[in-house]
Amino acid sequence: MKIKLNTFLLLICVNYSFAQIITIDPGHGYCADCTQNCTSNVRSATEIETAVDVGNRLDALLANCTAVTTHLTRSTSGCGDFPSLTQRAVMSNNWNTDRFLSIHCNAGGGTGSETFWCNESVSSNAACQDFAQEIQDEIIVHGNFNSRRVVEDDTYLNFHLAVLRFSDAVGCLSEIGFVDHPADAAKLLDNTWRQEFAQAYFDALEAELGFSCGAGSPPPDLVVESMSTTPANPEAGEQVDLNINIKNVGTGGASNINLTYKIDGTTVGTDNHASLSPGAVASEVYDNYIFNSAGSYQYCVFIDAVAGEINTGNNSYCITIPVTASTAGEDITITSATATTSTNVNPGNTVSISAKQNYTGSSSTSSNVTLNYYLSSDCILDGSDIFLGDDISELSTSSTSETETATLTIPANTTGGNYNILLVADHTDIIAESNENNNTTCIPITVSIPSSPEDVIITAASATTSINVDAGDNLGIRCTQNYTGSSTTHGDIMVSYYLSTDCTFDASDIFLTNAAFSINATNNSATVSSFLTIPNNTATGTYSILMLADGTNIIAENNEGNNSECITIEVTGTPPPVSVQENMESGIAFSLFPNPNNGNFQLALNFTETIQQFEVLVNNNLGQLVYSEIFTINDKTGLKQIGRRFVPGTYFVTIKTSESSSTKLMLVE
Repeated sequence: MKIKLNTFLLLICVNYSFAQIITIDPGHGYCADCTQNCTSNVRSATEIETAVDVGNRLDALLANCTAVTTHLTRSTSGCGDFPSLTQRAVMSNNWNTDRFLSIHCNAGGGTGSETFWCNESVSSNAACQDFAQEIQDEIIVHGNFNSRRVVEDDTYLNFHLAVLRFSDAVGCLSEIGFVDHPADAAKLLDNTWRQEFAQAYFDALEAELGFSCGAGSPPPDLVVESMSTTPANPEAGEQVDLNINIKNVGTGGASNINLTYKIDGTTVGTDNHASLSPGAVASEVYDNYIFNSAGSYQYCVFIDAVAGEINTGNNSYCITIPVTASTAGEDITITSATATTSTNVNPGNTVSISAKQNYTGSSSTSSNVTLNYYLSSDCILDGSDIFLGDDISELSTSSTSETETATLTIPANTTGGNYNILLVADHTDIIAESNENNNTTCIPITVSIPSSPEDVIITAASATTSINVDAGDNLGIRCTQNYTGSSTTHGDIMVSYYLSTDCTFDASDIFLTNAAFSINATNNSATVSSFLTIPNNTATGTYSILMLADGTNIIAENNEGNNSECITIEVTGTPPPVSVQENMESGIAFSLFPNPNNGNFQLALNFTETIQQFEVLVNNNLGQLVYSEIFTINDKTGLKQIGRRFVPGTYFVTIKTSESSSTKLMLVE
């Protein structure tokens, strides 16, 4: 028994000698498309940037502590560096974490700090609550915030925070302050205060885990010593070098130094330097940057925290760069290019974009400057790029920029993969530019092939009556709608008919009617005949009957670019005063209205012969008589009401006397 006890004590001692593992979890992050809106809960840039900066500062403070090992769930604010809540918990569990700290900022109109813990974690509830209280106490002292609460998450939020619930470690989530409270936000954005927040977390962890950091190696300390541009006074459209001198003012060497260059908050490039000894200065440059228009710009450089660096509050600096209008001549550039719809698109579908075309120069005469759009595998225009469309901007000194928007269709035969929407300013070279090398930009997109694609197309379109018609006449059309896919549940899929001046559907086309086709994987094609009424006000000329498969968008097709078909017709005349062409040669003139109708219609009659009675006959499109009735009349004109008697379909209405007869086409919907 004594041997077993000694062995147990030895195991305790050995285990305790291992370094304590701390996972630092800076909340949120930027999406793959560099926005904050890839989740339903959009977070501000203040929270994203503050969380990762404080996390990195805390990691640097802990770097010299041999008693602990640290891990970061994200260490940058780069596009796509945004692990999910589950991924963060899995990372922590895989690292066998002892303490898990999730760093966030709050919103919603309050002020001050609060800390959450979760009673659904496998770790001790008491330990989690104690850790949360330690974190709260230190952040209040160091951040000079009012204390809102330390609370178990479900009791206040009515749900459990997934990042805590699925983490096995003793953990908590700290909301430093409120991004929408001016005083809180000022602290959250200030480097000195961020260092205080990191120090607060460090002190809490040191007290919680009982470690003490030794002197360790002398720490480095990187600062931005000076910044400038070459040339010193740049002009719009001119290539500019962004210069920076960095200095190690610490007592230890720095290695693996990474820099980020930003203009007005947007990253334009990165750089690195292998190492820097104490007191040494390094000069770096990001070359050939172009300011597209005149104005004042914020040029900033951010230095990532290096190993052992304690003070990171001096790792960034900004200067203002005044950019003047070009004196070298005229120039056209593109700015603010962005997708306004999803950049993940199927072949045949559309992506909408917006971009600004800018003019620099002295001409007061407006020029029509063409902006072209291409589908490209890269950001360089060449013969392999596919033209998608264009826009025209009217630019001059009185209108130096114009925002263009376009909805572009990705070709139906495009294979899946990563592409770019390539934008080319002044593609027709209407402006003799001083700089022709700054005319392009691009928007990354992904073309995806659906795993279970569906598609609907039209084939065998033809006219069943003469294609030479008068306005107001009916035209017979037959077509087959075809389905490709695996669904057996689709019912009626509509073909929409339009009167068009061409074979391309747009808002100017005139809707005529819909025809229902019952198609799916079991019955993948159907043919339907329809009668279309040419509008009475249609001018004579050549037109198209445009047919759109799935015209009411029942099916989310993988290819929306192959849905149309058309036939050409000739409108050869205008209608008479009545709604249907009268046949006066027969001695009977009549019209029926409305046409199409729902089975209720009226007959307007005009006989050139004297009659006592006439017969109304209605045949279906198979020639079968479905209705007949004899009417008596004492004069040459009359108006007869026919009640609802017919199911939807095509019919032939005949007026017959003892001397003659006349027939009209009728459509019942």
